[in-house]
Parts: sequence; C-alpha cells; structure tokens
Amino acid sequence: MKVYSIMDFFELKSISLQEAMLKHGLSEYINVQKLLGKKVPAKRILICDENLFCDMDFNTDYKDGFENIWNKFYGLIVTGNFYINGDLINHASDKSFFLLTEGHLHAHNAYFGMGRFFIEGKLLVRYLILENGNDGLVNISGETIAKLILLINT
Repeated sequence: MKVYSIMDFFELKSISLQEAMLKHGLSEYINVQKLLGKKVPAKRILICDENLFCDMDFNTDYKDGFENIWNKFYGLIVTGNFYINGDLINHASDKSFFLLTEGHLHAHNAYFGMGRFFIEGKLLVRYLILENGNDGLVNISGETIAKLILLINT
C-alpha cells in the first residue's frame, strides 16, 4: 500500500478528458461540452485505479504547493476509496480542479468552496464539513457522516 505525499501525485497515471468521459461517466458530472471549447482538453486527468491514501491535507486549489499539480491536470478520479490523513480543502476558488471518488472519501475535516466534488460512496468526516460558496458543486451519492455540518451562502 503506497501512501501519497504531494510529489507522489505526479506518479499517478493520467487519461484524456475523452477517456474519462467514456470510462467514468464524467459527462454526468460536469459540463464536458463547455470544457471542450476551452483550453482544458490539453490538460489531462489524474487517475488512481485503487484506494488512495494521502498523508496530509489535500488541497484542490491552485496554491499551498498543489499548483504544480493542478496547473498540469484538470482533475482527479479515484476508483476506490480516498483516505485523507488530514483535511480536504477547497477555498472559495473557481480555479480548483474536480474530484471524483467512486468509493468512499474519508477525511478529518472537509471544506468545500467553489470546486466540483463527486463522491459515489459515503463522505466520512471525523469533525467538520463546511460548505461555503454557492457556485460550487458537492454531489454525494451515499451517506454523509460528520460531527458538525455548516452550510453558508448556499
């Protein structure tokens, strides 16, 4: 079992937007036609074909060290469960990438801003879920479990 730190994400394989549409139903989640008219198709989508273990906070914004990853990639698909040993962070930024987890997502806290998040399993958060921003999208197919959920500006 590999535990990923920030630089290890470059080791994940990547697929094209078109391949993500075919294999993972991506067009069900995001407006792919809108993306095809922009520069986005040149970017690739990271994919992890198993459970993913991240040993730190996972930031979906173009900052805090993650800008080197998200400047090259448009999003991340995890076909298994995603375990974050820290917080899932998305500040109110429309420049964040999307996250599709086909399994469950586990984190200490989850902060959702204006990003795009699709969790086909459960969202299991130890403490706090904060949703702040009315332009983002959080789609959770399974249960949501947390000690506290705050929705602001929704």
